[in-house]
Amino acid sequence: MIPKDNSWTIVIAGHWNQMIFSPDWVGKKILKVRNVEILVPVAPNAPRIYRNENVAISISDSRVVFDMRKFSDECVKRTEDMACSVLNELFHTPISAVGVNFGFKEDEPGENVLKLFESPDDTSISSSKWQVEHKKLSRRLKQDNTILNLTFLKSDGVLDIDANFHADVKSATEATSVIESKALEMKANLLDLLKSVYSLKLKDKCDGD
Repeated sequence: MIPKDNSWTIVIAGHWNQMIFSPDWVGKKILKVRNVEILVPVAPNAPRIYRNENVAISISDSRVVFDMRKFSDECVKRTEDMACSVLNELFHTPISAVGVNFGFKEDEPGENVLKLFESPDDTSISSSKWQVEHKKLSRRLKQDNTILNLTFLKSDGVLDIDANFHADVKSATEATSVIESKALEMKANLLDLLKSVYSLKLKDKCDGD
């Protein structure tokens, strides 16, 4: 399997003051650069986006999304550091939830995975002259205090995997404790789970590089 574009993200939900996120503030406090690339939204209520070669930061009233533009451990760590920097700088901001997300695509899923999508009503649906365009399989997993929402979508023989490590929080400080020095561990635990349970393995060229 390979990573999916725009699926490796850290999302911080809360009540954000967009006016704080000026180009100067973002460059100084988050991206650590003088000149910041800004994507101007076309739609009136579209989020403001700042980015560098590693991360795109989308800012709206309800959430800040850190979208990793490279599928490497270094980028995961840098993105985590940026998210923690925002939380530390704006620690009075009301925060309600944090999500660390990873997505993958498998063009040739194994038989053990395909069997999970077999349903008793498949034959009946075909007999009724309907076609199943895609099937979705969802799991909500828990390990200690960690919640993992795992979703598989099969369409035209291709498998999409989306993983969301979710935590409800009550403050920026609590949100920081959820993600600080944890994102790479989440990724490693996810890859171990996908390999051991579903025989899904990240291609070598994408593994931490």
